[in-house]
Amino acid sequence: MNTVSDCSLCLLKLAHTSAGAVSAPEPLRLKAVRAALGVLASDDFSRIPPAIARDVMARVNQALATADPFAAIKAEHDDKAARLVDEWAPGYLALAADADDRLARAVRAALIGNIMDLATVPDQADPKNVIKHLDTPFAVRHGEEFKQALERAQDVLYLCDNAGEIAFDRVLIQELLERGKRVTASVKAGPALNDATMEDALRVGLDRLTGPSGPLRIITTGQANMGVDRESASAKWREEFAGAGMVIAKGQANLESLHDCGREVFFITLIKCSHVSRFFGVKKGLAMLYRGGVESGLDRPGR
Repeated sequence: MNTVSDCSLCLLKLAHTSAGAVSAPEPLRLKAVRAALGVLASDDFSRIPPAIARDVMARVNQALATADPFAAIKAEHDDKAARLVDEWAPGYLALAADADDRLARAVRAALIGNIMDLATVPDQADPKNVIKHLDTPFAVRHGEEFKQALERAQDVLYLCDNAGEIAFDRVLIQELLERGKRVTASVKAGPALNDATMEDALRVGLDRLTGPSGPLRIITTGQANMGVDRESASAKWREEFAGAGMVIAKGQANLESLHDCGREVFFITLIKCSHVSRFFGVKKGLAMLYRGGVESGLDRPGR
């Protein structure tokens, strides 16, 4: 999914959001914005948005003299989200009518955590805003395909997205584990905006999840990028991606990176930008549980 002119606004906003995260004074904010503008002015926009975002963030972080402007916010979001999930999720799952409904509720729980996105909706990213998205309608809901793929798979690779959000991913990951699946979660190898790293995974307790087939395994992409670049990802990650019986990918950046990757991937995301909305022909603000990766266009049964 190549970058379009609309993306420049979000990419530039990364500089302002990053500067705000470290409470930078105005001169330093302007320095960060100019750094981002320099990247955008010299790029031909032939790459996917996460690839350009990586270069923008590298220059912005250099301008702000920090390797991770979102470190404190990520820790706060992890802690708040983990407490919220502990209080809310058991009662929500207990309302399930049957096993299929419980799975659908677990997917929904993971989905709503995707609002914790400082790249596209920084004003909504606080954990206190998450639950109000519980009734967000699906524009695309390949729920039956998801259930059938899960029944066939023994090994599931789960690509995480943002810090804080991964506390909500715990609900779906635990459901997969309790169904006897061997699950591997993938996080980033280093800071990439507010994307989840190994530190975030441990902070929300992903390492404590287990099921009949064993505990959750946690790996990294080998990269500090939003989304994932398959060509430069670690050999271990590429092996897991190729060999998993089922791949679940959270968030827009993973959708942008892998929507045409050549293998089946189930994407779970909220639609938070106009470019993704237009590309897939779905309304901004809605949700997707989308079987993709293998189609040239969007096949949308169940809409």
